[in-house]
Amino acid sequence: MDWEFMKQVNDHQIEKEINHEMDRQAKIKKRELEHTEREELIDGLIFATIVLLLVIAGGFINAI
Repeated sequence: MDWEFMKQVNDHQIEKEINHEMDRQAKIKKRELEHTEREELIDGLIFATIVLLLVIAGGFINAI
C-alpha cells in the first residue's frame, strides 16, 4: 500500500474532524450569545415596565 496516500487520507480525515469540532463550537457560542442578548432584552423590558408603573402611580398620587 502507498504510505504517502494513506498519510494524505489520514490528514484529510483529521482536518474534517477539526473543522467539524470548530463548527460545533461556533454554534454553541452563537447560542450562548443569543441567550445573553435575550436575557438583556427581557431585563430592559422589565425595567421599562417598572418605570412606566412608577410614572402612572405618580400621576395618580398627584391627582388625589
